[in-house]
Amino acid sequence: MKGSHVMGALARSSSVWALAVAVAVPGVALAQTSGQSTTESPTNAQPSDATPVGQDPAPGADDIVVTGVRASLDRAIAIKRDSPGVVDAISAEDIGKFPDTNLAESLQRITGVSINRVNGEGSQVSVRGFSGGFNLVTINGRQLPATNIDTSGGNLFARGAGRSFDFQNIASEGVSGLEVYKTGRAAVPTGGIGATINIDTRKPLESRETGVTGSIGAKALYDTSVEKSEDTKHRVTPEVSGLLNYRNEEGTFGAAVFGSYQLRYSASAQSNPNYWNVIPTADFFNPGTFINSQTVIDGTRPTAPYVLVPNDSRYQFSENRRERINFQGVLQFKPTDNLEFTVDSLFAQNRLRESRSEQTNWFNRPFSEVRFDDNPNMATAIFLRDYLPTSPKDEGFEQQQAATKARLGSVGLNAKWEFAPNLTLTVDGHHSVSTSSPDNAIDLYNVLSPYYSQRGAPPLPSAPADDTVREKIWAVFGQFTWNGEVAGKPANLVIGARYEQTRVQSDALQTYNNIVWTADNDFRGDSSGIFEARRQRGNYENLLPAVDFSIEPITNVKARVSFSRTLARPDYGNLFATESAGAPGRPTALGGIPTGSKGNANLLPLLSDNFDVSLEWYYKPSSFVSIGFFDKRVANFLGTGIVNQNLFGLRDPSSGAAGSRSGTAAAFLRANNYDLSDVNLFTYSALLVQNGGNQAAATTQFNANYVAGRGLQQTFVDQILSQVDISSDANDPLFNFSVSQPINNREGKIHGFELAWTNFFGNTGFGFAGSFTKVSGDVNVDPYADPTVNIFALTGLGNSANATGIYEKNGISARIAYNWRDKYLAATNQGGNRNPLFVAPFGTLDVNISYDVNDQIAVTLEGINLTSESVRTYGRTERNLVFAQELKPRFLLGARYKF
Repeated sequence: MKGSHVMGALARSSSVWALAVAVAVPGVALAQTSGQSTTESPTNAQPSDATPVGQDPAPGADDIVVTGVRASLDRAIAIKRDSPGVVDAISAEDIGKFPDTNLAESLQRITGVSINRVNGEGSQVSVRGFSGGFNLVTINGRQLPATNIDTSGGNLFARGAGRSFDFQNIASEGVSGLEVYKTGRAAVPTGGIGATINIDTRKPLESRETGVTGSIGAKALYDTSVEKSEDTKHRVTPEVSGLLNYRNEEGTFGAAVFGSYQLRYSASAQSNPNYWNVIPTADFFNPGTFINSQTVIDGTRPTAPYVLVPNDSRYQFSENRRERINFQGVLQFKPTDNLEFTVDSLFAQNRLRESRSEQTNWFNRPFSEVRFDDNPNMATAIFLRDYLPTSPKDEGFEQQQAATKARLGSVGLNAKWEFAPNLTLTVDGHHSVSTSSPDNAIDLYNVLSPYYSQRGAPPLPSAPADDTVREKIWAVFGQFTWNGEVAGKPANLVIGARYEQTRVQSDALQTYNNIVWTADNDFRGDSSGIFEARRQRGNYENLLPAVDFSIEPITNVKARVSFSRTLARPDYGNLFATESAGAPGRPTALGGIPTGSKGNANLLPLLSDNFDVSLEWYYKPSSFVSIGFFDKRVANFLGTGIVNQNLFGLRDPSSGAAGSRSGTAAAFLRANNYDLSDVNLFTYSALLVQNGGNQAAATTQFNANYVAGRGLQQTFVDQILSQVDISSDANDPLFNFSVSQPINNREGKIHGFELAWTNFFGNTGFGFAGSFTKVSGDVNVDPYADPTVNIFALTGLGNSANATGIYEKNGISARIAYNWRDKYLAATNQGGNRNPLFVAPFGTLDVNISYDVNDQIAVTLEGINLTSESVRTYGRTERNLVFAQELKPRFLLGARYKF
C-alpha cells in the first residue's frame, strides 16, 4: 500500500431558534409554534429532594425529606401512575446525585429502553426496538439540535449527520429527572416514534429549602483497560461537579449554577476487517482469479449458491481520551403568584480523541489454500492462505489519529402569566447551536508530508463537501383534558391534535476530479479544487391526533388505552444534496464494485399509528407490577435504493475493457496463462503507462521478473507501484457506480409487550426491580437475501431485559444491576454486496454502593461492566466478523458534600 491522505471527521453545525405562545384554559390547551421547539415541558415532576409519594409534608421545620434509591423510585412510580398515557421516569436520588454517572445507562433500566455504547459508555438509546434517530430527546421540553461524530469502530471519516442525541454530552449530576413518553401527545414536539425522552434540569424555585444550598462532588475513575506502567496518571482520572442554588424566603427569586468536569482515558484491542464479498460459488471455483491449479481446497466443496470471502484481516489497538465540560445557569423571578419568568442557559462540550495502531493483511489472489464451513445458504471462508510464500504480499501498518469536539449551547426565556382564573399565557423562546468539528493538531502531517512528497506520494486531502440543510417547521396544536368519574371510578381523558407543515432546503458544495489506481487493490480520489453547487427541496404536512384514556376500575389498579399518530424525520445525512463517489476495493475487472451515495431532500417522515393498552397494579408502597401491549403501523419507512450509474464523469482505469490499458493487460495475462490477480493486472498496466503504451517493452519487463511457480518478484512489484499511479484516459470506460440513495419504500407493523415489576420487602431494606420487553414485526432482514437486491428492514429492533437488586437501610444504598439487549440489526445494504450489519447480544453487570456518613457527606463506589463484556458486530452470518472490541471494567470512588 502507498500514499497518504489527510484524515478528519467532517462537521455539521445546526441551530434552533424557536418562539412559542400558549394559552391554557380549564381543560384546554391551544398553542402555535414556529421553529423546532414547543412550549410545554412534558411534565412537572417533583424536585429531586421532594417528599416521596404517599407522605404529606408537615409544615415548617418538621418537614421530612426522604432521599436515596427508594425515594427516587417512589417519585418515578408517582409520575408513571399520575401521567396520562404510558410514561416512565427516573428521578435524582438527592441534590446532585443521579442513579448513574451516564444518563443512557440510567435509561436502560426503564422498560423497553436499550442503549448502544461508544468505548463502553452509553451513547444513544432505542425504545421498543426503534433506534436513536426514531426517538426525540428534549431538554426542559425544548428540542435542541444534536450533532455527534462517533469515530470508534473504524469510522474515521464519519460525519455528524444524525438527529440522535448523544447522552455522553450531558453530565448526570446536573439532571433532576428523566421522563420517557411512549405514547404521543399533541403538546409535545414531534420527532419520536419510539418515544419522546425529556431531560429535566434543576430549577432554583423548585427547591424546598431557602437560602444558599448545593452540593460538591468528586470521583476518581479507575479504568482497567489502561495498562499499568511507570506513568500511571492516565489510569486514574478525575470527575468533579458542583451545584449552587439560591431561593429567597418569599419564593420570588431563585438562581442556580451547575458545573462539571470529567476526564477519561481508555484503551481497547479491536478487529475491524473490511466487508465480506458475496461471490457466486461457481465463479469462485472457476480457475484464474480466486484459485488456480495449485490451490488446495480443504474439505468438501461448498454446495451453497454463494460463498462469503473477506478482503483482509485487520487488527487494531486504540487509546482513547474523553474530556467533558458542562455548565448550566438559571435565573427565576416570580413577582406575584400569577407571573413567573425563567432565563436559563446550557453549555456542553465533549472532546474525543482516538490514537490507533493498525495492522492489515490483504488477502492476495489467487489463494493457495481455502476452507469453507458447511452453511447450506452461504458458505463462509474459515481459512485462507495467500498464494506462495515468496509471492508479493500486501500488508499495511498504520498509525491513525482522529479527534472531534462537540459543543452544545442554548439560551432560553420562558414567561408564564395567569392573567385570569384558570387562564394562562405562556411564552417560550430559545436559541440553540450544536456543532461537531475536527479537533486534531496537524503536527504529524507537517512532519511527514515532506518525506512522502520526496518519495513521489504527497499526502492529499480527500474530496471535501459542505452540506447545509434548512428545515422550517410550523405547527399549531390543541389539547383538551378531562378529569372525572366513569361509573363511579376515577378517570382521565386527554384529547388533542397537532398540525404541522415542514419545508426542507438542502444545499451542497462539492468537488471531485479523478479516481487514481495507485497499487494492485488501492485507489485514491483526487480533488479538483473547483466546487459545484447542488440544491434539493422537499416539503410535507401532517395532522397528528392523540387520545389517552385511563381509569381506576379497582383501588390502586390503573387501566390505560391510548391512540396517537407520531412521526420521525429522516436523519440530516439522508437529506444532504451531496453526491459521493467511492473507489472499488480492488480492480473492477476482478470483481471490485465502486460505490457511491447521494441524499434525498424530498423524503417524507416516517408516520406511525400507535395503539397502546396497559394495566398497572400499585399494590403497596414503593411496589407495582404492570403489563402493556403496543402496536405500531409505520408508513414511509426509509430504505436504501441502489442504482447503477456514473458520477462526475469519472472513468475507470481498472475495468479490463478492450482497448484500455487494463484490458490489454488482462488479455496478455490470459493468453500467457498467468494468474489474473490484482498484483499482475496492476503491474502490467503500470508497465504500459511507464513505457508509453509499448506492449512489447512491457511484456519483456514482466517476463524478466516473473519466476515460474512463484510469481512476480516482490522487489520489482514494490518498485513499479512506487513509481507509477494510473490515472484514467479517454480509452477507459466510465465508472459504473453502485449508488445508494435513501427512499421511502415500505410499510411495517411492529408489536410487542412489556412486563415490569418493582417490589420492596417491608422494612427489611431489600427490594428488586425488573422488566422485559418483547418486540416483533414484519420488518426483519433475511441474512441470505440476494446480494443484488436492496434489503429493507428496521434497524434497532430487538428484545431487552433488566434486573436490579436493591438494598437501602441505615444510610446504605446499594444496587446491583444486569442489563441485556438481544441481537439487533444496526444497518443494511453495506458495501456493494448489500450486506446487513448485526450487533451480537450484549449484557452488562453494574454495581453501585453509597453510604451516608452523615446528613451532609456521602461516599460512593461504582463498578461498570464487571464481567468485561465485549462488543461484536457481524454480517450475514456470525462468522462474518465486521467489528469486535474488548471492553474492561471501570470503577469510580467518590464523595459528595451537601450543604
